[in-house]
Amino acid sequence: MKQWQHILIGLLAGLIISAGIYIVAAPPHGEALILSPAPTESPMKVFISGSVENPGIYQLSLESRVADAIDAAGGFGKEADQTALNLAAKLHDGESIYVPSSHEDLVFSDQGTDTPFVNKQGENSLNINAATQEELENLPGIGPSKAAAIIAYREENGPFQIIEDINNVPGIGPTIFDQIKSLITVDYTP
Repeated sequence: MKQWQHILIGLLAGLIISAGIYIVAAPPHGEALILSPAPTESPMKVFISGSVENPGIYQLSLESRVADAIDAAGGFGKEADQTALNLAAKLHDGESIYVPSSHEDLVFSDQGTDTPFVNKQGENSLNINAATQEELENLPGIGPSKAAAIIAYREENGPFQIIEDINNVPGIGPTIFDQIKSLITVDYTP
């Protein structure tokens, strides 16, 4: 091989090596890929009322059971009927749990929940502190938006103290109250 061929091969090898170094050492182009952690599910909120020490809204883990909600509310009240509820039942976000006292004589709603709806000793009465969206919608003059407003009001302000407190819910006035006052009740143990 001639000397000029050696020089040409050396120049080509030098260019190839220089291009490789430039490619490896060059700053990256575009935006960096940022990996975010896997999303975690938010805890659920449940409303517990009736014969418990501290009725109210509690934030629980997604795998919680009725027993966990009762524990969060300070445990059963002194007169609670501890056999009235399935303590192993799984909870769902937004659920309402009512713990009856041992002297109550109750029939449970046909909605498949443990929320009392009918008091055998009197007329049909719906506990507005424990009623579900569907149960509230069964009341005259209460549709989906008013039922949601009732639930939102009790979640923000705590349980209703007397049935007349439902008049504080936006959209519920004297006309609707007159239609439902004989059908509702509040069970609240401070």
